[in-house]
Amino acid sequence: MPVPVEFLFEQEDVVLYRHESGRNIEVSRSFDAADLYGLDGSYFIDTPGNPKRPGCVYEQDFLNRVDDYQPVVYAHVATEDGRDGIAIQYWFYYYFNDWNNTHEGDWEMIQLTFAGPTVGDALSQEPLGAGYSQHAGGERSTWDDSKLHREGSRPITYAAAGANANQFEPNIILGRGDNGTGFGCDDASKPSRRVSLEAILVEEPTSAESEFAWLAFDGRWGERAPWEFNGPTGPNDKLAWTQPFTWQERLRPSSIIVPSRATLGPNAVNFFCDAVWYLSAPFSVLVRLPPVVFLGGFLAMLGGVGFTLSRTRYRPIVDTPLRRQRRLGQMLSASVRLYRKNLFLFLGTGIIYLPMALIAMGVQRLLSKPPFLDTIAHFFSESRGVEAVIALTIGNVTSSLVYWFVLAAATAAVGRIERGQRGDAIASDREVIRLLPALAIPRLKSLAIVIALAISVVGIPWAFRFSVRWAFIEEAILLDGTASKSAMAASQRAVDGRWWYTAACLLALSAIGFLLGPAIAFLMLFLTSTSVYVVNVVSSLVFVAVVPFVAVAQALLYFDLTGGRRSDAPQDDS
Repeated sequence: MPVPVEFLFEQEDVVLYRHESGRNIEVSRSFDAADLYGLDGSYFIDTPGNPKRPGCVYEQDFLNRVDDYQPVVYAHVATEDGRDGIAIQYWFYYYFNDWNNTHEGDWEMIQLTFAGPTVGDALSQEPLGAGYSQHAGGERSTWDDSKLHREGSRPITYAAAGANANQFEPNIILGRGDNGTGFGCDDASKPSRRVSLEAILVEEPTSAESEFAWLAFDGRWGERAPWEFNGPTGPNDKLAWTQPFTWQERLRPSSIIVPSRATLGPNAVNFFCDAVWYLSAPFSVLVRLPPVVFLGGFLAMLGGVGFTLSRTRYRPIVDTPLRRQRRLGQMLSASVRLYRKNLFLFLGTGIIYLPMALIAMGVQRLLSKPPFLDTIAHFFSESRGVEAVIALTIGNVTSSLVYWFVLAAATAAVGRIERGQRGDAIASDREVIRLLPALAIPRLKSLAIVIALAISVVGIPWAFRFSVRWAFIEEAILLDGTASKSAMAASQRAVDGRWWYTAACLLALSAIGFLLGPAIAFLMLFLTSTSVYVVNVVSSLVFVAVVPFVAVAQALLYFDLTGGRRSDAPQDDS
């Protein structure tokens, strides 16, 4: 909740520092507002804990003391030189920003603008508009805009969980600060908790004895850190404080609402939200590294990629016979040529994804609603978070099943081409359906073992090892006719002796299959004005085209690993 700044004062473990000559010098403990008056930007407030590895420290400290403080908002009447009208601002102070860019302290605000030159005039008229801060940027609206929720004449702001950004509506919003800070998804979705705030009207301080002496503090309200992980400056150092109309005009007129996960194909926006969330932790560590170390690591990575690509051979492009050994570059080149020669065949195997995705979407929606979802959720707890996790898991499972079927169908199409049979997408789909039990049993068995190892934590290295060794179960069955009970062993024999090479190839192919569509859609999202729904359709269409290519490349990789020979595993009589 937003709390008064006194939350920090006269606390023995909250320290005021001065940064000088590359080091931090302790200035004071148990300080108060008077001690902050007139201090410049070299000073900062450090609260207990490490914002890069917050654990439960900030949450526990907050909960241990919050009952002693009434939730407040600081009201400020602002004008701008050369502009008519006034702005009524409401500033919120938060103890911690627990989001992608974790940092101590957070200042957010909303404001209402009025045409009248005085507060008295404002009291007799409706506001012209509103501006809501969101990280380093924000969003604006007119007073009669439907997205601006109100209780009578009082505006409502939905504070994003952890991020504290002010949202007009209770949704998941794609957040982006104007200077690159606060990049990710703001979750202001329901259920919400209503918090009534005590408004405190602030005045510019004239001395250290002034009631709001802390407003003359130009330092940081949190630990000093690189880039967007730095503690924030106070309200008095924000553009909105002295130029409220200029600030509001620069805000976005709207925000991108993250659509439901029940969409055809990988959802570009949700892909981005998840990626930012999972990458933010290691990235926050990277930005703290010395620039030389960071640059060296980046150059080493580029050098490794360049060395790998330069050590392979792309020509001659050998696409016949299919069952032969190839260099990595030749395998990729041959996959492109084979895919292009049989374009409609492979697009046909991919297009089956669309109706299957519709079915999967319907299943997800059905299972994500009462009574099924409530029954499972109540079995574990009463938490609505459990329901969200269950719904999310259902969506990911159904999407993965469809991906697996398309991959298998395209692999079957490669097998038909290799055997000299007529290229037919329908026939390939039928073959997968006919062999569905034979394909599913060893795959489910391998997944169960890998998941069990991964859950044990100590078994993660073995989980990764076995996931690579058993990657070609479908290829062994569909391309070599291997019996279901022998497919795992056949895949393992193909990989043994070339595990690292195989792992690198599979990682690259998986990245193409899962990331290319969302990546293209993500670029469209931020570089064009295309709607989110159109973007997700594009992502799905790219997915339809790319997955069969991944299957082709993986089939050629299997042929290479088996030395161009058929597997010696027992054959399936069917």
